[in-house]
Amino acid sequence: MHTEPKSKANLGRTATIVLIATMLMLCGDAQAKKIYKWVDKNGKTHYGDSAPSDVGAAQEIRVPKTPAVDVGVNTRKQRTERLLDAYKQERDEKREARQTVAEEKKKRKANCTIAEEEQYKYEHAATLYRKDADGNRINLTDEEYAAAMADLQAEVDKWCD
Repeated sequence: MHTEPKSKANLGRTATIVLIATMLMLCGDAQAKKIYKWVDKNGKTHYGDSAPSDVGAAQEIRVPKTPAVDVGVNTRKQRTERLLDAYKQERDEKREARQTVAEEKKKRKANCTIAEEEQYKYEHAATLYRKDADGNRINLTDEEYAAAMADLQAEVDKWCD
C-alpha cells in the first residue's frame, strides 16, 4: 500500500474543505444544512450532509453563513479613495493657480501695451495740451510735460517687465 507524505495529504484535505465550504456558502439552501466529516476504515476522509450509520465518529463541521470580510480591504480602499481625492484636489488647485497666473500675465501684457503706446504718443506729439472746464485747449508747460512723461514712465515700469 502506497501512502502520501502527510504534508501533501493535509494540503489535499485543506483544499477539499475550502472547496466544499465555498460551494456551501454560495448555495443559499446549503447554508442551513449540517456538514459531516468522517474517516473510513481505510483512513480516507469523507464529507457529506449526513453521516453514515456504520461510522461512529462523524464530526459535525460548522460553516459560517457569510464569509468573513477583511476590514482591511475597506480601510485600504477608503485610504486609496482619500488619496486619489487629495491628488485630484491638488491638481485642480494647481490648474487654477496656472490659470490665474496666465490671466494676470495677459492683463499685464495688455496694460503694458497701452502704457507704451501712450508714452510713444506723448514723445512724438508736436504739442501736448489739456482741456479746461469750458473745453478749450491749453498747452502743457515744460513742468507739466515732464510730470506727464514721468507718470507714463511709471506706468510702463509698473506693467512691463
